[in-house]
Amino acid sequence: MQCYTELVAPTAVSNAVALPFIAPGATNLVVAKTSLLQVFTLKTIATDVKPSLLVPNADTGAIEGPESLHRVENTAKLILLGEYPVSGTITSLQRVKALNTKTGAEALLVSTQDAKISLIEWDPLNHRISTLSIHYYERETTNTLPFGPSLADTPSYLSVDPSSRCAALKFGTKHLAIIPFRQSADDLAGEDDLDTPPPTKAPATGNEAQPETPYSASFVLPLTALDPALTHPVHLAFFTRV
Repeated sequence: MQCYTELVAPTAVSNAVALPFIAPGATNLVVAKTSLLQVFTLKTIATDVKPSLLVPNADTGAIEGPESLHRVENTAKLILLGEYPVSGTITSLQRVKALNTKTGAEALLVSTQDAKISLIEWDPLNHRISTLSIHYYERETTNTLPFGPSLADTPSYLSVDPSSRCAALKFGTKHLAIIPFRQSADDLAGEDDLDTPPPTKAPATGNEAQPETPYSASFVLPLTALDPALTHPVHLAFFTRV
């Protein structure tokens, strides 16, 4: 049963990320306002700047008529492509280079307060966002209740590897969810320290092959499994190895 409804759409910006979302070479801005997701595109506008009607003469200082030369200025403007209500409070936005998106551009990870992650892309045919997958992890914290804090009382952190190999979500008191992303054959060939072999394709069965998802099966583990000292995490981030 619905207990409340929003009378006015939220206006305060809680999260924002810039990425090529609607096309590989596009410049887009995705803004989160609590429970509202907005997608903007950056458009460059050329403006013909007219000189002033009266200009001083550089030699005599006398006021003369308008100059004959005009100049053109390029200004950038944000254009709203669409806004979409989200079920829950958005806690983070992260860009990810997912394989086989409809536009060939990057995808977007949206995390909400109830330990849910949505992987979305831009649908050029319908001119709106499209959900690739939804990952729920709320049930992983049932063993901590009723003595432990709820998900609403514990901060969550979403971070994506700079190479888009995986995403990590810290939720609850000390839970960590890992979502691996599939890599192209070129990226796999360049990884010298990769422990697992590249995924093999299933043999043809005569039926039309289903498109491969851009992610592998996710898993959850306690942070103490990585290090027993990780009992009170305050943040989560990936670092690029030089």
